[in-house]
Amino acid sequence: MMEYKKPEDIFPVKCTKLTDWKFIEIKDTEMFLYYDFLDYKNKEVGGFNFYCIEAVMWGGSKFKRIDGCECIFKGIAYWDGIRHLYIGDKQTDNYGYLYYPHIDDLNLALKELKKLEKKYCRKD
Repeated sequence: MMEYKKPEDIFPVKCTKLTDWKFIEIKDTEMFLYYDFLDYKNKEVGGFNFYCIEAVMWGGSKFKRIDGCECIFKGIAYWDGIRHLYIGDKQTDNYGYLYYPHIDDLNLALKELKKLEKKYCRKD
């Protein structure tokens, strides 16, 4: 049986916890797009790291706590746009692979990522 990680147990970049990042809840899905700026002094053009998860296990009162998730995609955007996009993650045991992906949900998450790119990356 696969053991799923909680979002607070994922460390996407060096020593930062995923749950310390800002996030967008992807409407009508079980997905959350987390992001963190590369340069807080100049975040309007500095780029950002991103990490999208899908909740697969819920717990707590009224099932508001994510008890298990997997990475859908992750990557980095620099001043000129998204440069690296990876599917899955070794930390959630699905690096390079999605099992039965929800294409419509994935499309919604990518649209939110595009909005972040337009907002925080330079427009030349």
